[in-house]
Amino acid sequence: MTQAVGIKAGLRVSLSNWHREIPEGMPNITVVKTDVGFSGEGYIVVSGIKRGQKIIIIDELLSTGGTLISLIKAAKESGAIITGAFFLGEKVNKGGRERIAKEFPDVKIKSIVKFIGEAENKVTIDADI
Repeated sequence: MTQAVGIKAGLRVSLSNWHREIPEGMPNITVVKTDVGFSGEGYIVVSGIKRGQKIIIIDELLSTGGTLISLIKAAKESGAIITGAFFLGEKVNKGGRERIAKEFPDVKIKSIVKFIGEAENKVTIDADI
């Protein structure tokens, strides 16, 4: 999704990934230890971010906020200025947005679809954009 948004908007894209172990031999990376619900303990690895660069974090799903917190920490450690976070979907009953607001109140979150994580066929239509 990020690659497609970057290409369409004409923006530079830096990718991140979760790894069980710290990858060896990769240039210009920032590594943050993390424990995210879906993947468990590991490392978020971000590459290609320049100091002072303004960035938007794009991910497919906001749930508990664990991945976003790790991405924000890695981006800040790389020297980036985070202007916001954008998600395709958001599980509104998992507390991710509230968790981010407490720890990183300046990071504005946008999501296209908000829904209740465990409920079947209950989708809210009050998206941010």
